[in-house]
Amino acid sequence: MNNINTMNNNTEINNSPTSPSTNNINIRIATLNCNGLAKVSKPNIRCDMTRFFRESLFNIMCLQETHTSDENIINTLEHQLRTRSAIWTPHCGIVSLNQDIQLHQIETSSLDGRIILAKITHVEQYYKPFYILNIYAPAEDGNVKHLFFPTYPVLIQSYCRI
Repeated sequence: MNNINTMNNNTEINNSPTSPSTNNINIRIATLNCNGLAKVSKPNIRCDMTRFFRESLFNIMCLQETHTSDENIINTLEHQLRTRSAIWTPHCGIVSLNQDIQLHQIETSSLDGRIILAKITHVEQYYKPFYILNIYAPAEDGNVKHLFFPTYPVLIQSYCRI
């Protein structure tokens, strides 16, 4: 397993009557290359890892190399992670572990499901919506890698217009 990269996103909110009394909301986001978490041959290792993710108090997790091409695998991971909202492709996923944070998938013309763009909202509108782009770039040599990297800058530019 690769190291977990985390970042805190302090998002300014407006002080409307429905907003909390603080000026900031701290959103904990983690990204992880799972190295085939769904394919782990020892289910107890997968259970231990998903328990660690839940207990780490992350609000949102961006996962790469998930191998989630099967609906049963997706259902198992969502159950073990206790997701509130999730978006999956065969290569990556974005998961909300907070019941107040919702993910809304933005359609992309990604190559082979390697990119997920999501609009992140709060059910009580405590902060302005923001976007997360999760990318799993191909590592192997061959056609997929050679097709992905030249189109990557064009895709990013088109997403920045949202």
